Amino acid sequence: MTDRARHADHRTERLLLRRPVVDDIGVLFEIHADPATNRFDPSRQMTTVDQAAAQFRDGDQHWRAHGFGYWVVSRATDAAGPVIGFAGAPP
Repeated sequence: MTDRARHADHRTERLLLRRPVVDDIGVLFEIHADPATNRFDPSRQMTTVDQAAAQFRDGDQHWRAHGFGYWVVSRATDAAGPVIGFAGAPP
């Protein structure tokens, strides 16, 4: 099974879930550095882009090893549009 086949996108009526790519590191940091997204667990709030890059690298290794991981979420009607969040448990 190819890497691409193992990591196909998943689509619901309203959402598109896909495997993160390097270009998502900036938005990964933006979302995880926002105090509002860490309201109930402030210990996980990111303070540097390097933390986001490290999480991406760890997550990418998890995807390669297990075929699943942290998902990037966007609206199904605007898949090329902005990332609206992430789903799953980060490594």
